[in-house]
This record gives sequence, C-alpha cells and structure tokens, in this order.
Amino acid sequence: MQFHLESKGIDFTSTLTDTQVRERLSTKRTEFAQSLYNRREWSDKQRAWAHYIVQEQPRCAFDFSPLLRMIRSAQSKGAKRITIRFTDFILKLSNDKIAVLDHQTQYNPKFDAVTNIFYGYIGEEETTVTNPSVITALKLASADPLSAAVEYGRASGSCACCGKKLTDEQSMRLGIGPVCAKKYGLA
Repeated sequence: MQFHLESKGIDFTSTLTDTQVRERLSTKRTEFAQSLYNRREWSDKQRAWAHYIVQEQPRCAFDFSPLLRMIRSAQSKGAKRITIRFTDFILKLSNDKIAVLDHQTQYNPKFDAVTNIFYGYIGEEETTVTNPSVITALKLASADPLSAAVEYGRASGSCACCGKKLTDEQSMRLGIGPVCAKKYGLA
C-alpha cells in the first residue's frame, strides 16, 4: 500500500498487513503508538501513521548518559521546568522525557502556539532523534555537557538554563546566571 501523510509530507510504501502493523505497534512504547494499537478501527490517516511508525527507522545507538545525568541532576535538586541550551539545540525535560529542540520556533496548530522545532527524545533506553547533524551535535555536547552549555551562554550572552540575558561579569564568564547555577547545582 502507498500512503501519503500531508501533515508531514511523507511518502512511503508499506508491504505489511494491518495485522502485522498491530503486532509491531504492541511493542512500541510511545503514547501515540499505544493509542493507535488500542483503537479497534483506524481512519485512513491513522492507518497511514500506524504503518509509518512501525517501519524500521534508523536509530541512534550512542550513549547520551552525560547529557541525561545533567538533566536528572537538576531534577533531583528540585529544579522546575528544566531546560538547558546548547549552541545547536535545546534539551528540555517534558513529561519525564528529554526532548531535543531547535532554537528556532514555528507555529504549532495542535497547541495554537509558537513552539520550538522538535527533533525527538533522548533517553537511557531509546533515542528517537534521526537528524544526522543533530545527532553529531548531541555527541559533541555529550563529551562535556557543562562546558558545552557554558559555551552557549558565553557566545549568546544568555543563561544556558533559563535563557535570560546575562548582566554581571561573573555570569557572562560562567555562561549561566547565579540563580540557575544554584538551582541546577552548578555553583
């Protein structure tokens, strides 16, 4: 079958039956995959998405644990709305997943709001980011996450955590404001 997904401009060919797709959906852990799996019947668009998400997608097998530890450390210290900015991407804790976002924004009709461009998630067990340049940037930042975040703060003049403009000399040198440095356990 050939499906065209207008919402993402994806064309692909699926040779699987709906039964095979349901079997594969049962192994997927994302909420979207599980919601499709639990439906008795699919609309044409849902069928296309179900067939698409069970196709073998190239996944990144790199260990991003240094980046994950940085986020989890801030979480364990009680930080709220955890976001860390790097030169090429933003990491944001969202529903206990670590989202990888672009600095650029776009209008998202689903939320009727302007949101950052979403690349996928990184995690201990699964990474859904497939963009090669983003994966390269993640690997570079993972070598030394704190230095990579500080580099962003110094270059941009904005705090690598909250994004506010850095005003005092020490904060500009550190790339992170004093409140965030304390809140994220970096001081």
